[in-house]
Amino acid sequence: MHKACQIIRDTFSELIFDELTHTYIINGEILPSVSTLVSDFYEPFEIDKMSELCAQNSNKTAEEIRKEWENKGYNARMKGKRIHSFAPEISEFSKTRDR
Repeated sequence: MHKACQIIRDTFSELIFDELTHTYIINGEILPSVSTLVSDFYEPFEIDKMSELCAQNSNKTAEEIRKEWENKGYNARMKGKRIHSFAPEISEFSKTRDR
């Protein structure tokens, strides 16, 4: 087996992602989400206040700016969803690779 496949298999062998609850579990322990970890370091984002401030310095309304942010957030969530599915797929690939 290729060394990279073995490392991937070892790294993800005990990791479970529960899509319904959006939680990671390893060896029976629920891990904090990345969003939870990051939120410990930042103040909550005040979308209305910030979009109003941004609108003052652009040719867009606060509503247009919020809509752009909403679209970017959606795209980021879809990318995150693809990343979530990557680890199990690569783990399965590494298991079948050495057969």
